[in-house]
Amino acid sequence: MPHMKKIIILIGIIILARATWYLASPLFITTEINEKFPELEAVLDTPDTIMTEVIPSQNQASQIKSGLFKNFDNFHQGSGKATIYKLSNNKNLLRFENFKVTNGPDLQVLLVKNTDPKNRNDLGDDYLNLGSLKGNIGNQNYELPENINLADYGSIVIYCQPFHVIFSTASLSSL
Repeated sequence: MPHMKKIIILIGIIILARATWYLASPLFITTEINEKFPELEAVLDTPDTIMTEVIPSQNQASQIKSGLFKNFDNFHQGSGKATIYKLSNNKNLLRFENFKVTNGPDLQVLLVKNTDPKNRNDLGDDYLNLGSLKGNIGNQNYELPENINLADYGSIVIYCQPFHVIFSTASLSSL
């Protein structure tokens, strides 16, 4: 019996250590991503195009809304720019540029109707989850679902799913 008690304690310590690593490691591990603007890659992949004649596609896309990320509190901090573009193929794209946020476990990118959410209740039930944050540093792209009314949405929120905590917000203004 005493031997079984030691095994149970050891299993408990292993489980606790793994859970602690999962929850705490994002605080000191960063993930940097630097995606190009998507249409530029498509233009460069066209065999008939001469690179010196390529006009950056970011200039061909229309900016619809934009905002700057801000710190949520002294611990959860963010900076950089969020811009929603209408691409030449009529799809909408959310792009983060010069983006940086405090890392955390299971961070999600949310498109929220509230222009300045202060807590998880301010997110409402009708936000759009655009998926997991690709990296806590760098330029990144997120496709937006078709047939959404962008006029209904007022901010981008970086949200920690396990702890229901807002890490950073960018209030969006029409351009």
